[in-house]
Amino acid sequence: SVVTGVNGKTLDVGHTDRIEHVQRRRHHRHGIQIPIDIRRRDGSIVTAKSLDLSIGGAAAQNPRREFTAGNRLDLSIGVNGSAVHVPATVIRVSRGGRIIHLRFDRPDETTRHRIFRTIMHHRSTSRKKGAS
Repeated sequence: SVVTGVNGKTLDVGHTDRIEHVQRRRHHRHGIQIPIDIRRRDGSIVTAKSLDLSIGGAAAQNPRREFTAGNRLDLSIGVNGSAVHVPATVIRVSRGGRIIHLRFDRPDETTRHRIFRTIMHHRSTSRKKGAS
């Protein structure tokens, strides 16, 4: 919106009929569903499925709604028998606690590259399936 005029204490505001989505995240999220192993504090592992993934974070199922905002987790993101290990923090939960939104905690360049390759691998595999 743009202020187009001022009349005393009244502002005239104009806007466009076209609404566009603005990407606010640092990294674009891709709608990718792959298994994520989450290591609990006691060392046990629970498997969830990602809903989206970027090199900076992910959204995933929250098994048994057990994780809450602020939890620090160790993740293992797997595809084709290979796993990327990355620590993460639960930023927030949504959908009545069924979804956790994760920020990867300072992944090094090698880890970021492996996450990127995982995203690209999944995207190319999805396109090939769609083309069949």
